[in-house]
Amino acid sequence: RTLGHRRVPSVHSTARSERVRAPGKLPVQPARRESNGEPAVSDGRRVVVLGRGFVGRAVDRRLRADPGHEVVVLEPADDAELAGRTPAGAERLRAANGSSSKPVVINCCGRLRGTDEELLDANARWPQWLTEVLVGAAVRLVHLGSASEYGDPGGPTPLTEDTPAHPTGSYGETKWAGTSSVLAARSGGAD
Repeated sequence: RTLGHRRVPSVHSTARSERVRAPGKLPVQPARRESNGEPAVSDGRRVVVLGRGFVGRAVDRRLRADPGHEVVVLEPADDAELAGRTPAGAERLRAANGSSSKPVVINCCGRLRGTDEELLDANARWPQWLTEVLVGAAVRLVHLGSASEYGDPGGPTPLTEDTPAHPTGSYGETKWAGTSSVLAARSGGAD
């Protein structure tokens, strides 16, 4: 389907189905550390990146620049079981974590444009499903939010993570709903 002159995918991810790599080598940055000095993502972790859109590809490239990570990329737009949130899709996601002792799932999926229903499905229902699937799986879920959850990122007032949530428009509201479900799962004991 098209929206104006742009093609809008019919499933929740805006990614293309092929993997795109930037030419040349990536600069290797020092590893980010937790407040206790531990690496933020320790060596040998299996990292599952969900989504191959603009952000998912950047996360994938950065993780692969560190040889200590085993990276698996799943693109729900290319997987009917994941896109449909079926029991088989849930099992595929859990199985992608392998036997790693501290696996991480990074949710880079989302939708910037579409109908209100498409935005709700991609930005709110998808992360809710992820939290339900990963409950009790000893997996750390990293959910990528948006500055739009805090207001208008193009507005005159700077937005930070300390800014109270004040989403505007369908995109910001649905992204905040997804983040809220992840935060609620964390309050309930999820990592």
